[in-house]
Amino acid sequence: PTRFRGRNRADVAPLEQLNKRWFPTPPIISGNRVVVTAPRSSNLYCFDLVTGNLSQGQLWRSAKGTNLLYLAGVYDGRVIVVGKQYVKAYSLTNGFENWNVGLSAAPSGRGVAAGDRYYLPLETGELVGIDLQKGEIVDRLKRPQGSRGLGNLELYRG
Repeated sequence: PTRFRGRNRADVAPLEQLNKRWFPTPPIISGNRVVVTAPRSSNLYCFDLVTGNLSQGQLWRSAKGTNLLYLAGVYDGRVIVVGKQYVKAYSLTNGFENWNVGLSAAPSGRGVAAGDRYYLPLETGELVGIDLQKGEIVDRLKRPQGSRGLGNLELYRG
């Protein structure tokens, strides 16, 4: 990406891989809650949809830190976030950590939820399926050695 200054001068912004920094995610509405991850903020926020309140311990915020990469979604009352070395679930109700799954490698793209699983591609070419209820890896698909790794995942017709 290039940003121009004046007529003849350009500054080139350094390119970064997706898995090196926080990736912005649009706000997610679940019931009467809104989960927000502003790119320039160091927190993950959960607000009341109607009032916008973040007070009295009812709604919450959690530090993103430097190891989290993106907000994956809200599934069955759990806020799922993907990090460089783990996937975490926070309670939508109070922000407490429900579970934390360690990864054998960094993610190579965005995952996708299907049923009660969250499928996440890893830099090793492996695809892991995480049980969203239990918070454990229950499926592993290894690609043949030398094959191209997976990137962002999408669903088509369910």
